[in-house]
Amino acid sequence: MNNESGEGVSVSPADFPQAPPSGPVTAKVPLSRFYDVKVRITAELGRLQMPLGELMELGPGAVLELDRTVNDALDIVAQGVRIAGGEVVVVHDRYGIRITEIDESHAEVASGPGARREAQNVEAAT
Repeated sequence: MNNESGEGVSVSPADFPQAPPSGPVTAKVPLSRFYDVKVRITAELGRLQMPLGELMELGPGAVLELDRTVNDALDIVAQGVRIAGGEVVVVHDRYGIRITEIDESHAEVASGPGARREAQNVEAAT
C-alpha cells in the first residue's frame, strides 16, 4: 500500500537485539590457502586528463600524450592496488611485462613461497 501523505500509516523504529562486542581476530590462516585465488592484474602505461569536449572530438589517428616518459616503469596493479613496476616486452606475438621493481609494502608477500615457486618455474622454462 503506497500512502504518500503518511496518513493511516503506523511507523515505529525497528527493535534489533544488541550484537555482542567483537574481539580481535585471533585465527591465523596460512597465506598458502589463498594461492589459487584468481586476481585481476592490469598494467597501466600512463594517464591523462582532458575535457570531455576534446575527448568527444577524437578520432582514428589521434595521439594522446601520457604523463610518463618511455623510461618510466609501467604500474602493475592487482585488484586496483599498485604492487610493482615493469617494462613492456614481446612474448611470441603478444605483449608481456617484465617486472623491474616490487613495491616495498608488498615485498613480503611477493617474496613468499609462491614467488619462489614462480621463480623456479621461470628458471625451468628457460
